Amino acid sequence: MNLRPTLLSILLLLPVFIQPVMAQRQTDNWFFGNQASLEFSSAKPTSFFSSAMVTPEGSATISDKQGNLLFYTDGKTIWNRLHLPMANGTGLNGHNSSTQSALIVPQPGNDSVFFVFTSDQSIAGNSANGVQYSLVNINANNSMGEVLASSKNIPLTGAGPVSEKLAGVHHFNNQDIWVIAHRFPVAGTQEFLAYQVTATGLVTTPVISSMPSLPSVSASGYLKASPLGNKLAATFTDKGIQYFDFDNKTGLVSNLQTIPNLLPRPNFNSYYGAEFSPDGQKLYFTRKDNPNNMQVWQYNLAGGPTAAVMLINTTISNGLGSFMAMQLARNGKIYIARHNTALLSEIADPNNLGIACNLKAASLFPNNLLVSGSMHGFGFPNFIQTYFAPPRFNYSGICAESPTVFSIINTPSSDSVSWDFGDPASMGNNTSKRPQPSHIYSQPGTYNVKLTIYSQGFASVFERQVIILNNPKVNLGPDTIICEGQPYNLISRFPHSPFNERFRWSTGDTSAAITVTKAGIYWLELNNGQCTTRDSIRITTKPVPTVNLGEDFFTCGSATLTLDAGNPGATYLWQPGGQTTQTITVNATAAYSVTVTANGCSTTDTKNVSIMNVPGMDLGSDVTTCDGETVTLRSNIPATTPASFIWSDNSRGREMKVTKTGKYWATITRGSCSFTDTVQVTFNYCPPPPQPFIPNIITANGDNLNDKLTSIHLPEGAYNVRIFNRWGMQVFEKKDYRNEWPENKISNGNYFYIFENQQTGKQFKGWVEVVE
Repeated sequence: MNLRPTLLSILLLLPVFIQPVMAQRQTDNWFFGNQASLEFSSAKPTSFFSSAMVTPEGSATISDKQGNLLFYTDGKTIWNRLHLPMANGTGLNGHNSSTQSALIVPQPGNDSVFFVFTSDQSIAGNSANGVQYSLVNINANNSMGEVLASSKNIPLTGAGPVSEKLAGVHHFNNQDIWVIAHRFPVAGTQEFLAYQVTATGLVTTPVISSMPSLPSVSASGYLKASPLGNKLAATFTDKGIQYFDFDNKTGLVSNLQTIPNLLPRPNFNSYYGAEFSPDGQKLYFTRKDNPNNMQVWQYNLAGGPTAAVMLINTTISNGLGSFMAMQLARNGKIYIARHNTALLSEIADPNNLGIACNLKAASLFPNNLLVSGSMHGFGFPNFIQTYFAPPRFNYSGICAESPTVFSIINTPSSDSVSWDFGDPASMGNNTSKRPQPSHIYSQPGTYNVKLTIYSQGFASVFERQVIILNNPKVNLGPDTIICEGQPYNLISRFPHSPFNERFRWSTGDTSAAITVTKAGIYWLELNNGQCTTRDSIRITTKPVPTVNLGEDFFTCGSATLTLDAGNPGATYLWQPGGQTTQTITVNATAAYSVTVTANGCSTTDTKNVSIMNVPGMDLGSDVTTCDGETVTLRSNIPATTPASFIWSDNSRGREMKVTKTGKYWATITRGSCSFTDTVQVTFNYCPPPPQPFIPNIITANGDNLNDKLTSIHLPEGAYNVRIFNRWGMQVFEKKDYRNEWPENKISNGNYFYIFENQQTGKQFKGWVEVVE
C-alpha cells in the first residue's frame, strides 16, 4: 500500500504536538435527532434542550479532553459550542439522512485542528458526493471555530458506489487514527477503505480490503468498531449483519463472518443499529421482521449453540418507538435510540451474556423520556469507537511505600515493552522493561504511568492515571515504664493526616488516642479504606507508694491531730501549708492532702478534718423560788450567734418561762454540733414578804439625810432600776441597784421609777419628788 499522498499545506502551518491519548471525555456530549442531547459528565447521563440540530439519522459530536463541548454536525452544517453555525460551517456535502453522516477526528497531537469526515446519502448504492472531509480550526473566531475555506469538502472516495458507513478507531500506536469507509458492493464484492490520520496530516491513499458481500444489500446501516479497535461489524438493513477482524497496525480488514439471518421472513428483514460490548466479545444489533415488530439481539462472538440471544421482541404501532441506532457510552452502558419518541433504552451490563446484560427497554429519565421538546430520529452521534476502550493495563497495590504491581491486559502479543511510572523522584527506578513490573511510590498522589508496547516494528503508547493513597503513618513511641495505676495517654506521634483515616486499637477503641493504666502490649492500626499500618508499644508498670491518712475526723470541740504520710525516705508535699515533712500537726478545719513521691511515682491522699470548737450549752444553776413566781430560763449563747434551739416543751425560742417545779432542758444546734443542758427549777411556799416601802420625796441637798432613793424591804442588788423624768426620758438605769440615785446633782421635780426583780421580773413602780 502507498502511504505517501499529498498532505494539505495548511496542516504544515499549524503547531503539532505528539501526545498519547489520555482519559476519553471527548464523548461526554451527544447531539442527535430532533434537538435531542445527552451529557455524560457523571455515571448517569442528563438530558437537556439546547441543540440547534434536527437530523433524521446521522450526526457527530466532539468535546475536549475535559468534556467541554466543542462542536457538532449532521454532515451538512457544523454548530459551535454556543449552538450557532460555525464560521464557514454550512454547505458541507454530507447528508443528514445518511446513517453515519459524519465523523469528527482530531489531528493527533494538535488540539486546534479537526477533520470532519462526511458521508453523503446513498440511493440504490450510488452516492453523489461519497466521503469527503473538511478541516476545522477550533481556535479561530474567538475559539468558536472556523471551517478552513481552502480545506472544505475535499473528496476522498469520489462519487459512485459508496455506502453510508463511516467508522473511526485508533491506530495501534495509539496516536494515529483510522477512518474506515465502505464501498457499496459491485459484482458481489465489497471494499473497506481505511484512511490514516497522522500528526502531519491525512494519508489520502486508503488501505483497501476486498471481500465477498451479501447479495442485494442496501447502502444504509451502521459500521461499528469494537472499543479495542480490532473488530468491525456492518449491518445491511435488508439483508443481515457481518463482522470482521481489523488490523489496527495495517488498516486491513479480514476474516469475514456472517451472522445467520435470524427468524427470516420472506418479504421483510431489516437490520440497522449495532454495537460491541466494552470487552469486544458480544455484538448487539437491532432488527425488524415486519414493520411493526422490533427486536434487540445479542450475539456471542465466541460462538456456540446459543451464540444468538433475542433480548426483546415487541410490537410497536406505525413504527413509533422502533429500536434503531445503538451507541456505547463512557459509563460502559449501551444506549438505544427509539425512533420518533423521547424514549431512551439502555443495556446496563453489556459484558454479560444473555438476559444478564440487563436490557432496560425505557429508562434513565423521569417518565423514561428525553427532555421535553426533543425526540429521537434513527441515529446517535458517531464517535471514534476506541475512545471507549477499556484500560490497556491494570495495577494493584495503591498504598505509598508499598509495591504497586502492573499487568498488561487487552493487548495482543508484543515483542517488548517499556514502562514509565511517572515518578521521576525515584530516579533509576522510574522505568522498567518487565511485562509485569512493580514500583514503590514514596508519596501519595496521582501519577501518569506510560506503557509502550513494541510489536512488528510498531510502537503503541498507553497512559493511565494511577492514584496512590497515603499509607498511614503511625508511631506510638518507644516502650515505656509507667507508675502502676496512673493514666498514660497513647497517641500516634505523627500529626493528624488530611486523609480520611480510621483508628482501631487493640482495646477495641476507635478514637485517635486512648488512656491506659495497666501493663501490656498495645497496638494502633490506621486504615484509610485501602491502606493499613500498625505500630505497637509495650507498657511496663512500677509500684507507687501507699499512702493512707486514715478516716476523716470530726469534732465539735477543740482538738489537735498528727497526720502521718508514712513511707520513710520519700519526699512529701502537704497542702495547705506546703510542709515537706513526713508528719504534720493540725488543729483547724481543712482538707489536708499529701503527695508522696518515691522511685519516680507519686500518690496523693486527702483527709478531711472538721474541728468546730463550738461552746457548750449552759442554762445556769438550779433555781429555787416562791410559788407564784415565774422563772425565765436562758442559754449562755449570745443572741448574735447563729444557732437553733429546742426546749423540753418543744418550743424553739432562745428562752423558756416556767412556773412549776421540774427539770427543764434545752438543746442547741450549731452546724453538725448539738449540746444539751438541764436545770432544776423548784417552787416553795414563801411567807409574804414585808411590803416594800419607797419614799415619795427625797431631799437631795447633800446632808446625807434622805438624799437617795432608798427602798425598804427590797434587798439591795436584787433589783434593776430605771428612772424617767416627767417627760418620759430615761435619766438613770442600774442593774443590781444599791440605793445610789441620784448619783449627781439633779433638777427638782417629779421622777417616775421602775424596780424589777432580776429573777422573777416582778416590778414596783411609782413617783418620787426631788427637792433640795
